[in-house]
Amino acid sequence: DVILFLSTSPRDLPVKNVTGPDGAGSVRNAYLDRLVVLDEGDGPGYIRKVRNGEYIAYFKRSWVRKTDGAFLSNPPRFRDRYFPMVYSVSNNYTSGVFDTVRTHDVVCTLRENKKQPARARVLSWVGKVVAEAGVANTSIVGEVNHAQRRTISRAYLDHNRNAKIVVTCNPSFWDGDFRTWEAMASGALVFVDQMHVPVAYPLLDGVHVVLYDNHDEGTFRAKLLHYLRHPLEAQKIALRGYLHALRHHRTISRMDYILRSVHVA
Repeated sequence: DVILFLSTSPRDLPVKNVTGPDGAGSVRNAYLDRLVVLDEGDGPGYIRKVRNGEYIAYFKRSWVRKTDGAFLSNPPRFRDRYFPMVYSVSNNYTSGVFDTVRTHDVVCTLRENKKQPARARVLSWVGKVVAEAGVANTSIVGEVNHAQRRTISRAYLDHNRNAKIVVTCNPSFWDGDFRTWEAMASGALVFVDQMHVPVAYPLLDGVHVVLYDNHDEGTFRAKLLHYLRHPLEAQKIALRGYLHALRHHRTISRMDYILRSVHVA
């Protein structure tokens, strides 16, 4: 019925060249009337090897344009049947148990990277706050390994699961990463910067997560200190966020959204 094409992986479109009835050459779009593009590429835009009209629907992870973590605009209207796509909670991310006994006060495994200034900025803020709160020795601040998006790092996930609070940040020039959903699946209270990609059952500030402005250090500091000093309040939000993520943001939820959208495209 449909061909789901993860466009950043193979080199070529999944098309079939067939000879026309009169033998006069090939027909390139033999499969394109069933093509659904799943584009997880960094940065807004589209995979240029896919032309407008060569698909039923096009789903894009990097939906919005940002600079240094600040929102610029929604996607340009250059595509037909163009939909937002966010990552989800994989079964690999969660142990299936909400553990209230945790050894790490704060975990922030963002990397210091000049290409990601917003993340580097937030990482420095976290370092200051844990020192001020006297929990530096029971926190993890900084990169823990060099794993990329194609790797499931058990040690990294275990750090999250042992955290009372996980601080993460979206990429500086687009929205959408695995880190947010890995953190949500851990059962920790998740601090994440404001997100702009539309999604059903969004993460609400103070209900499922704590949202912050990645350009406002003062408010970020006050929020993090508050929840470090009020662990029961933090745990209530963490539990609501954990259950919300498992109910509405698992892989099966995303596939349901994709296939439903295809039928109305």
